[in-house]
Amino acid sequence: MKFLRIALVIGSLYFLPCELTAQWNKLPAPKGPWVGSAIYCPGGEPVPAYYIYPASNGEIIYDVECSGYDPSSPSSYEIMESKNDLGADSGEIGFSNGNNGCCYSTAMASYNNSTIAFIVGNDGIPSLYYTANNFSNVNVMSACIASYGGPVAITKNYIYAASQCSFQIPNDFLYISRTNIATNTNNCIKYYTDSSYGKLAFVNDSVGFLISAHRGDFSTIFLLKSSDYGVTWNSIFYDSTHVVTDYCFLSADTGYLIKDNDSLYKTINGGTTWNKLTLPSGSYTCIQFANNQIGYIGGRGGSLIETTNGGTSWTALISGDANTINSLYTFGPSLAYFVDSNKNIYKNQPLSGVVPSTLNIGLFPNPNNGNFTVVLQYLPVPTSLEIYDVLGQKMYNTPLVAGDNNISIQYEQKGIYIYRIIQSNGAILSWGKFVYMGNN
Repeated sequence: MKFLRIALVIGSLYFLPCELTAQWNKLPAPKGPWVGSAIYCPGGEPVPAYYIYPASNGEIIYDVECSGYDPSSPSSYEIMESKNDLGADSGEIGFSNGNNGCCYSTAMASYNNSTIAFIVGNDGIPSLYYTANNFSNVNVMSACIASYGGPVAITKNYIYAASQCSFQIPNDFLYISRTNIATNTNNCIKYYTDSSYGKLAFVNDSVGFLISAHRGDFSTIFLLKSSDYGVTWNSIFYDSTHVVTDYCFLSADTGYLIKDNDSLYKTINGGTTWNKLTLPSGSYTCIQFANNQIGYIGGRGGSLIETTNGGTSWTALISGDANTINSLYTFGPSLAYFVDSNKNIYKNQPLSGVVPSTLNIGLFPNPNNGNFTVVLQYLPVPTSLEIYDVLGQKMYNTPLVAGDNNISIQYEQKGIYIYRIIQSNGAILSWGKFVYMGNN
């Protein structure tokens, strides 16, 4: 008889997972572009050099550093593109000005998943690029970018960029530029006297948000908002003790932010007022919402939580990663990526179309006394049952056969367990929770 333990938090707030909505799989290592006499980049780069950006489903942009065979051979950087989640068809992106092999990315943003703008450094000079068709054509855009290129944001009609002239207090200034996509003309909006820019995002042509700090003082990081096409910026959130770590706005009115003390706030009036929401204990670094209901927060140790009710409650997910989750990206309600501190990329794998519509899968009875049946009428590849405790630790695994699978497990105490039925190819056929009511 197999004994399992279950960890329950008594007398304190804990959010139980309702279901494992996806399996998070690590994507292959990015590939380098060259094998040559001077530059050695054989296609097995363990991590990108600087930047990695999931642009849409399967479309990933990243850069690699390829080192020389000897110290006299300089390193080269190249922007790379994959259209199948870092699969075999990764290739170089051809810049229209011919500056291949010299560039590295500093920022990237997308609009409708295919209209993409990004800044690359070319011998220390930042340049702005734009593509409306997933890199079939790449254009150099007019821009007013200071020597330290920074984050970009793209809307239907404009590309915004934040950059800094230096990092020397008190001589550093933050520049905001706005490029008209249709006419390729640029407005160099007058400099802003704060600096040390962070995340830049616009929810429409005129309303945008930016993390910044007062003249390079990192103890004064706050959230700025512009409602006039980037011309003026006003602080909408500042805490003298804790700084803004990340934010996500779904519209000009509705937004979320997290601080470095792992607290979450929500606004529904554009930042005029903020309400604090309850989070499970953790150490969080980034936040992203797919819509008004579904959102993710990532943090250290691969911690990943999800909400399906706009942040009212959160459930713990199994990320499969032990590093810090640095950034999250969502594309619709069911597709998401995250990038960790070692620049590994993970993608969620929801239930896919490989399962026939006639498939009959189930676990019953639920609740049960430790004796239950898993029904699996279709078995195209080896399939197994996995059981997790509420903290995400795998507690049990057994292969399944087509038909009825009678499972008998004795639990140490009553409580909730998470199960999933998973194929050897990674496809999750079914998932959910069941309740053990005791065997007396």
